[in-house]
Amino acid sequence: MSEENKENGFNHVKTFTKIIFIFSVLVFNDNEGDAANLLI
Repeated sequence: MSEENKENGFNHVKTFTKIIFIFSVLVFNDNEGDAANLLI
């Protein structure tokens, strides 16, 4: 059970990191929408 919880936590961290990364790209490349669209 602890292994399952560890894996779920890791997936949540990866998803959260991806959201933060995409959000950062959208904010910093506001005038360059093409770059942001490629990542999404």
